[in-house]
Amino acid sequence: MAVDSIAIWGSAGGWAAFAPIFALALARELALFAGVVFLIFAMGDILLDIAWLVFRPSRATASVAADTKVAGLALFIPAWHEGAVIGDMLRHACSMWHQQTVRFYVGVYPNDVLTHVAAIGAAAGDGRVRIICLAAPGPTSKGDCLNGLWRALKSDVARGDFVCPMVAFHDAEDMVDPLEPQLYAAELTRADAVQIPVLPLPRRGARFISGHYLDEFALSHRRDMPLRARLGAPMPFAGVGFAVRYSLLELLALRQGGTPFAADSLTEDYELGMAFAAMGARTKFVERHGDDGRLIASRAYFPDKIDQAVRQKTRWMRGIALDGWDRLGWAASMGKRPPANIMGGLWMLWRDRRAPLAAAAIFAAYLALLLTLLAWGWSAWLGTHIALPVGDDMRLLVALNFLLLLWRGVFRAWHSGARYGWAEGALALARIPIANIILIMSAWRALLGYARARRGRTHVWDKTTHIFPMAEAGLC
Repeated sequence: MAVDSIAIWGSAGGWAAFAPIFALALARELALFAGVVFLIFAMGDILLDIAWLVFRPSRATASVAADTKVAGLALFIPAWHEGAVIGDMLRHACSMWHQQTVRFYVGVYPNDVLTHVAAIGAAAGDGRVRIICLAAPGPTSKGDCLNGLWRALKSDVARGDFVCPMVAFHDAEDMVDPLEPQLYAAELTRADAVQIPVLPLPRRGARFISGHYLDEFALSHRRDMPLRARLGAPMPFAGVGFAVRYSLLELLALRQGGTPFAADSLTEDYELGMAFAAMGARTKFVERHGDDGRLIASRAYFPDKIDQAVRQKTRWMRGIALDGWDRLGWAASMGKRPPANIMGGLWMLWRDRRAPLAAAAIFAAYLALLLTLLAWGWSAWLGTHIALPVGDDMRLLVALNFLLLLWRGVFRAWHSGARYGWAEGALALARIPIANIILIMSAWRALLGYARARRGRTHVWDKTTHIFPMAEAGLC
């Protein structure tokens, strides 16, 4: 791009006059970087939007029947410092999943007495609940906790104590759906693994920080995940609301030295999906409803404080975009797929890992705006007038990004409105700056954590605090 001239009118000189000139020049370069990155990202989003409009699944999918037979299902619930929620969650899950062929495996630690006691209290009188106390004190990692549950399940199956064709996963703060076992039983006859939508619940008084999760999961689980399946791309799991065949976990465990879950990963759920893809497993994202029209989904409250949201997003970003790049590379999860599917998979991996670059571009844009305002304010205080004319190329870049921002905002509001109603759809637009700020803070924290890990210092289970929805509503 051509560098435009800088015109200065006024009487002030020296460094006081040069500072706003330098600030505007820096602002221009930052804006140029941000604009180019935004344009590249926006074009990819528009391709996804168009593909979703063309290929979106039919809403006429048959509902899940409540009387579908469930031959056997184990639910894994890893828990570290979850004493405030595990009791309510477990009681709710046991009452919703009433089948005697369902068994609940809850992983606790010897140095987490509150969680252990709460789980024991909730399990009283229900022989389907198995509370597994890990040998090592916590926190280890979520993957390590899941491996402890896997060993307990495998022992039960080997003794003939439990018939288990399926294993499902939820966190200690989740509200399970009453029809999940039936859905898994029906879908796992045609697939090796199934992910259902994650539905963050709106929270009174927390419409912005907690609310931005509504928008992001609505976009991801109404558009991105179904399209990944269409493209034949590797399907990552959301950590909750998914189920896999026991035989597939057993095969993966054999390949990995006895345990199926990555104990040294921040995002063992994501890596599990990638490992299944490399094995050629059939993974489906399933959006189905009950007879009453209710979406079968994993429901939960998400963090409503900015420090907790940043902590959670940091774990996701570092585990997927930074550690995941090191651990998985780019081609390992593609398996033996057709070239078109490989290209689609690489595109999705790029989208998974672009968050740090997106955060840098957003930060650059905000910083450019701040520098411009400071430069104008400083020059006005000096009694000078400074202008940094922009050329046609920059005007075109700004105009394109503005139009694309409107497009993306409309689709963001559309997906949120479809999930939660149009009041939340409208709020989705107002929550965009909040989501951007959380993204920037998370990226910075993720980079610091990644650098520490490269020097051998890391803390794996950097978890957030939770509240169970029914407890807040006074229903438990």
